[in-house]
Amino acid sequence: MGKAKGSTNTANNDANTDLAGVTWFYVKHGEAQKTLFNSDCWALTLMDTVKEVAAVAPDKVCDLQDGETGTLLGIPTQEARLNAATLVKPTRSYVLVAPQYATDGPTAGAVIGIETLYTPPAGENLPPPPPAPDAKKKK
Repeated sequence: MGKAKGSTNTANNDANTDLAGVTWFYVKHGEAQKTLFNSDCWALTLMDTVKEVAAVAPDKVCDLQDGETGTLLGIPTQEARLNAATLVKPTRSYVLVAPQYATDGPTAGAVIGIETLYTPPAGENLPPPPPAPDAKKKK
C-alpha cells in the first residue's frame, strides 16, 4: 500500500463523529497507484508530499479531486497554514490532478479544466468532472 505522512494530532478532524480521530485518506496517482496519507498537517505541505511521492515536478500546480463527487479541494488556493484535515474526508479516496485556470475574462482564476495524474486499472472509472467554473471564485 503506501506510507502515512504527517503527525497524529487530530484536534481539527471532528466533522464525522463516527470517524473522530481518523485523519488518513488515499490518493490515487500514476499508473493505478494508491497511497495512504495522513491529513493532519498543513494543506500545502500535504500537497508537496503527495507530489513527491507521486514523482510530480515540485513546480507543477496540483490539487486533489474527490473520487466520489469530482469536486476539487482547492488546495493551491488555501492559506499556507490551513490544516488539510479540514478539507479531506477521512478514509475517502482522492485523485491527483493538475487544474487548468482561466487567465482572463469574468472567470479569470477559475478552474476550466483538469489534467488527471492517475491512470486507473481496468474496470475502475475516473471521478466525474468537477462542477462548472463559478465567476466568483478566484485562483
